[in-house]
Amino acid sequence: MQVAQGKIDGYIHPKPEPWDIAAAALIVEMAGGKATNFVGEPWTPFSESIIASNGYIHTQLLEIAYAAVTATRNR
Repeated sequence: MQVAQGKIDGYIHPKPEPWDIAAAALIVEMAGGKATNFVGEPWTPFSESIIASNGYIHTQLLEIAYAAVTATRNR
């Protein structure tokens, strides 16, 4: 909700529960933002991750998430 309200620019969560995120993801999109999984596909309740943003920084958040996942897998 804070993304939709403009209080924060983005939100990343690797394993959200759909009941915690579904309404907020829809509200973010209705407010002009973006909600995707870590691959950049539109978020659905079946997505394993979420990146929600104001839309302006979404590409950067995807890059950050990709780098974090890659670094974790390479350990």
